[in-house]
Amino acid sequence: MARAPASKSTTSAKTATEKAAVKKTAAKTAAVKKTAVKKVAASAPRPAAAAPSATAAKALGMGDLNIGKLLKQLKLPGIDVKEMVESQRKDIEALAEVSRHARESMETLATRQAEMLKEAMAAFQAASKEGDATAAGRIEQAKDALGTALRELAEMTVQAHQQAYAILKERVQERIGKVTGRG
Repeated sequence: MARAPASKSTTSAKTATEKAAVKKTAAKTAAVKKTAVKKVAASAPRPAAAAPSATAAKALGMGDLNIGKLLKQLKLPGIDVKEMVESQRKDIEALAEVSRHARESMETLATRQAEMLKEAMAAFQAASKEGDATAAGRIEQAKDALGTALRELAEMTVQAHQQAYAILKERVQERIGKVTGRG
C-alpha cells in the first residue's frame, strides 16, 4: 500500500518547530549580548578613591599622613627615602598597567565572543535556508565553528597573559637589578 504524501499540517508543524527554535536561539543571543554589555560596564574605570593609607590615617585621627615626610623625619642611616618611594611608585604603576591591560583584554574577549556568536548564528541560518537540513550536517558545522572559536579565544587569552607577565617580569628584574647593584 502506497503512503500518502505528508499532509500540510505536518509540514506546518515542522515550520512552526523551526520558527520556535530560531526564536529560542535569538533569545539566547540577546541574553549573551546583555551579559557581555554588563561585564564591560562593570569593568569600566571608576573614579579613584583616596589612598588607603590616607583614609586609614584620617579614620585613626592622624590627619593627613605623608609617608615620605615621616620617613625623612626618621633619618634612617643607609636608607635613601627618595629611592624607596620612587621604587614603590614604579611598583604601583606596573600593577596599574597590568590591571588596565587585563581589563582591556577582557573587553576584547567579550567583544570577540559576541562577534563569533553572531557569525555562527548567521552561518547556521544561511545553511538552514540553503537546504542543508540534515542534522549531521548541522552538527558538523557547529563542531567546526566551536572548535575554531575556542582555539581563537584560547590564543587571545594566552597572549593577554603573556603580555601581563612580561610587564611584571620587567619590573621584578628592575628591582632585582637595583638590589644587586646592577640597575
